[in-house]
Amino acid sequence: THCFVGIGSNETPEHYCKLMIAALMDKFEDIWVSSFCRSKASGVDANDYINCVVYITTHINKKKLKQWCQQLENKLGRVRQSIVCHADLDILLMTESLTDINHPFAIDSYYRELFKQIAGHVSKTTIEYQLNLSSIVFLKIIDSTLTNTHPLHITQQTSIAL
Repeated sequence: THCFVGIGSNETPEHYCKLMIAALMDKFEDIWVSSFCRSKASGVDANDYINCVVYITTHINKKKLKQWCQQLENKLGRVRQSIVCHADLDILLMTESLTDINHPFAIDSYYRELFKQIAGHVSKTTIEYQLNLSSIVFLKIIDSTLTNTHPLHITQQTSIAL
């Protein structure tokens, strides 16, 4: 099953996004990560979020994947109903086929462009990008814009320095 997961954090987001990506990589071995963008917190006076979309393939059903995501959020210190969010993982789409992926309007606006970027890229299976998570340059994130037009492909052979 092909799965797109939105991740975000508004408290030390560089650190927590790296931890979420590392956990996804440990669990699923081979993942794709979209660009990162900054978005305003919706409806509350809180720090801005850093968001990205991660693509994975899995045999886990949606219910079990959601449980795993919530366990990871809890492990990373997520407190529900708080304006501070260390870790947020949302299952955006699970599908059996990458052909004819539509970009659902149900996806929150801050994920839409990231989703389009990664869905279009992985469905074409083009060039693979390797990533060392310690080299992610979060300082280049500019409000509401993408910093990179190519998703990054991460495998377990990729080194991670947190």
